[in-house]
Amino acid sequence: MLPRTGRLARLAPPLVLLAAVLVFYGRALDRPFTSEDFLLIRFLGENPPWRDLREQLASPWLGISVVRFYRPISTLLYGAEIAAFGSQPAGYNVAHLLVHLGSAALLWAIVRRLAGPDGDLTSFAAALLFALHPLHPNAVVFSASFATLFGALFLLAAMLAYQRFREGGALGAWGASMALFLLALGSYEAAAVLPGLLAAYDHLAGVRRASWRRHASLALGYLPFFGVLGGYLLFRRSLFGESIGGYEEYRNLLLAPQLRRVLHDVAASIHQLHLPVYDRPQAPWVLAISCAVLVGAPLAFWLLRRRSLDSSHARLWLFSWVWIVASLAPFAFKPSVPGNGRYWYLAAAGVAMSVGFVARGACAATRPPWRRLAPAAAVLLVACWGVLLAESVDAYVAAGRTARTIQGELVRGGRTSPSPAFLTRYPYFLENQAQVPVAQVYHYGVWDSVHPPFVPVRVPVRPLPPLAGAELLPVALGAPGSTIWEWDGKAGMLRRFIPGSGERPAEFRALHPGDGAVVDPARDFAEVAVPPGRHARFRLLVASRINGAAFDLDPASVRNGVLRADLPDEMLTTSDRLYGGGEHYWWIEAKDAEGRVSGFSRMRSFRLD
Repeated sequence: MLPRTGRLARLAPPLVLLAAVLVFYGRALDRPFTSEDFLLIRFLGENPPWRDLREQLASPWLGISVVRFYRPISTLLYGAEIAAFGSQPAGYNVAHLLVHLGSAALLWAIVRRLAGPDGDLTSFAAALLFALHPLHPNAVVFSASFATLFGALFLLAAMLAYQRFREGGALGAWGASMALFLLALGSYEAAAVLPGLLAAYDHLAGVRRASWRRHASLALGYLPFFGVLGGYLLFRRSLFGESIGGYEEYRNLLLAPQLRRVLHDVAASIHQLHLPVYDRPQAPWVLAISCAVLVGAPLAFWLLRRRSLDSSHARLWLFSWVWIVASLAPFAFKPSVPGNGRYWYLAAAGVAMSVGFVARGACAATRPPWRRLAPAAAVLLVACWGVLLAESVDAYVAAGRTARTIQGELVRGGRTSPSPAFLTRYPYFLENQAQVPVAQVYHYGVWDSVHPPFVPVRVPVRPLPPLAGAELLPVALGAPGSTIWEWDGKAGMLRRFIPGSGERPAEFRALHPGDGAVVDPARDFAEVAVPPGRHARFRLLVASRINGAAFDLDPASVRNGVLRADLPDEMLTTSDRLYGGGEHYWWIEAKDAEGRVSGFSRMRSFRLD
């Protein structure tokens, strides 16, 4: 039995980790919902994912195709949270913080096995750095990021189980790793990188000196994971018509990469992963110097000190960089921002390992007093990240309060004016002074936030794209009995739009579809008669319960005085899937070369066939 001082020494690091996370995230535990939180909790509350498990396992995420996600496992877990916590945000925030702490603990155990018997400090440093990464609030306190958290937890657990398999040869550990990999794939698409990480672990970190035969035999451990990954990609192809997917932007970039863009994006990502400051765009020379310091300097150090330094230090550092680059790949290496920092959740684990291994190697290869510089630099990085994390958490708390204020204003407005309403100029994100998105507010979820289970009343308010002045005339004239609310962010209140009595732009005659028509969005179209005028560009605007959207149209589409525009099929069918049908609205807007509204058609409603 350990003496009391020994037990305290062993308990101190995890207690420090727990205390540090609570210090930074504690004030966000009662943070209100924002954006997709409202939509997902409302939809999955009404349609529990366990109601039809067969359909859940064989269908796209939420039954929609606008994003090519397959997430049955994480959706089941999130559905269980919804059943337990309902419309109370604190339950989700606490649960997700515990999952985040679990991932940090798993990384601690992974690094401890990588670093060996004397790696306690390195593993603690990696866990602490990962737990306090400044971009993590998007994953931890934005509950709609549940897939990132659950997928990462399963992936890290799979890596740890695979390490145990390599250490003892137990097939049970290998089977557990495979099972956890399947759970990770069913939770989050980015988990597809695990087989590559296992191969890198075996050949870079798992062995010291081995013959080529020994390296070849290692493939028997990880090749089945590649086989499962291949089956997963084939399944995705049968489900979506393509193996690589998710967000359309990243899919297109992965299928048609451009070397110059990829190099720039990798450099920017490396820089911002280590120093996530978004006060200004970074010049190319800054990115080049940053990468030289973060990647080139440690590499040069390993080469210069190879005679006095065990090769394992360099191999572990290289493994951590394989982890970073592999984790960036599913998102086409694009730089992230605080508003979507969940995309870098796994990559941050690689950064935490890299910093820990560099500090450890530098300590091993230098003499006092220089030996103190490496841990001092790591402590400085923790302090810098702590400051940035505090700012990020504050932004997410402010975003939650803003969403709750808008929600409350809409409910009060609905009581004073119960007619159907529209809302415009609400913030999708909170932005910093450099106009970088830092936290979601209401990108989605406007309709959901003013319906049960979040409020006891039902306020029929549809979100519009950001519009002002004459841009709102089509709505006011097309739905004369409705209320149009404009959100005034500076005053923190709703203002009712009232059309002025001045000169109005030309009005286009809507030809098709008729008001209240039933349409097939895959074949039908919007069509208006366009009289001559100073029209430089056109837009199709659509309002549905999921969101408002604007689509630029080619001016050359006007033929013989008629403009025809395709309806946004995926957006409309997704809205009907998530909201059970209902009315949608459309209108056409024209602007002149100076950006003034030069013409419009009145807003019309329609339903889907």
